[in-house]
Amino acid sequence: MAMRLSPGCAAFFARAAAASVLSNNDTRLTLGKTLISLQRRVEPGSADNVGMKTISLASPAPSTVAGAMWGVVETIGGDHFVQSLLGFCREAVGASDCSLFVHGHGVPLRVGTARLPGLQSHNVGECYVRDGYYRVDPMARTMVAGHDTLMLSCVDRAELPDVQWVHDYEQIGLAERLSLVVAVDGGWGVLNAYRPAQCDVPLDTAMHALGGQAQLVASAMRRHLTLAGPAVPAHDPFDVLSGRERQSSMRSSKA
Repeated sequence: MAMRLSPGCAAFFARAAAASVLSNNDTRLTLGKTLISLQRRVEPGSADNVGMKTISLASPAPSTVAGAMWGVVETIGGDHFVQSLLGFCREAVGASDCSLFVHGHGVPLRVGTARLPGLQSHNVGECYVRDGYYRVDPMARTMVAGHDTLMLSCVDRAELPDVQWVHDYEQIGLAERLSLVVAVDGGWGVLNAYRPAQCDVPLDTAMHALGGQAQLVASAMRRHLTLAGPAVPAHDPFDVLSGRERQSSMRSSKA
């Protein structure tokens, strides 16, 4: 990748790092782990014979986490965004499943869910809404009480306040859920990364990895929700009820 710089901009880079002059027309300097080559090129046939500055960026191969994050950025606004989030969550925290929701409009709006290939088919995000677990979710209280625009939480399976919810986790083989909570227009975007019981990434490592990429993930989530977020439905008075309670209420109204 090459980009053109004005002489003043090139001088800024030269002052920003210790430059090693290789020849009259070639200067190389290092910023962090990125090698920058500044080459003075004289455009043939130009009236003023003024040279142009070109920066050639050569960086080391990205880590698997950084590479997976690039995949997330590339799919913003597309159909494979949540699947790319799962790829990132697998590398960063050892997740086997992930889901993306928008909270703040009654029933959470499911943007998408994903599970690693080869595992037993199960949609952990579907039961979260269908069985009304969101109404007792400890994270929901954090969102209501919090004033931060970016939060990271971890809920262990044993801490879930609903016996059936615990059973679902056990049946799927999940041990923990890491949730990145991001302030969005009118509510919260929530990325849930579900870690299996036999996870190969220690929890502390997972928290640091996701926390270290949180700002970038949050920006990707906000942009995706702007481009391809779910439409906010009209208010339904039954929204506060779980699926079972909704069916019971409907039967009572028809009696």
